[in-house]
Amino acid sequence: MPSPAKQPVDPAQVHARLLATLADLEAKRDAIIRTFPSYTSKSHPDMHGVASDTPKAQSESASEEPTEQPVTPQDTAEALLLARTTIKRHIRLLHGYNEIRDVGQGLFGILAEQRGVRIVQVMEEFGVGVDD
Repeated sequence: MPSPAKQPVDPAQVHARLLATLADLEAKRDAIIRTFPSYTSKSHPDMHGVASDTPKAQSESASEEPTEQPVTPQDTAEALLLARTTIKRHIRLLHGYNEIRDVGQGLFGILAEQRGVRIVQVMEEFGVGVDD
C-alpha cells in the first residue's frame, strides 16, 4: 500500500504555532511564579507589611486594586532557587524518614523473632499498619 503523500509544510505556519506555544508556556510559568512568596510580598507589600484589619489597610484595599506586576528574570531565578531548595529539603527529610523506618522495621523483626510470631502481628500490637 503506497504511503499517503505529504502535504507541503508552510514554515510561517509552523513558526506561528511555535510562537503561540511559547507564549502559552511563558504565561503558565509566570502564573506559577506569581504564587511564590517572594513574588507575592514584592508585588503586594501590604499583604505582609500592614495588618488587614487596620484602618489604613482597609482604606487602601478599598480604593486600590492590586495591579499585576510583570515577572522579571530575577523573579524567575528566585522562584527556581526556592523550588530547588525545597526539593533538596524534602529529599533530605525523606532520607531521614527512611532511616528511622528501617530501624523500626528492624526492631519489629527482633521482637517478632523473640516472640516467635510474624512481624505483622507485632506491628498490629503497636498500632502500626503494613502501609505506614
